[in-house]
Amino acid sequence: MSDVAKNLARRRLLRNAAMVAAVVPAALLAGCLAPAPPPPPPQPVVYQPPPPPPPPVRPIIRGERG
Repeated sequence: MSDVAKNLARRRLLRNAAMVAAVVPAALLAGCLAPAPPPPPPQPVVYQPPPPPPPPVRPIIRGERG
């Protein structure tokens, strides 16, 4: 095996070890974190009731009273 092939194999092994050293703790840390609380439920929509109808207009009575 030539020096170049040995060097490439060693670098590949070192790169894989560095990747494992970075990814495994990050995955373990992500797995141990508490899950985020669920979002609060949406606020109920409050509908305003329609205003009451106006009182009926009293008819004007003309003529004699009494």
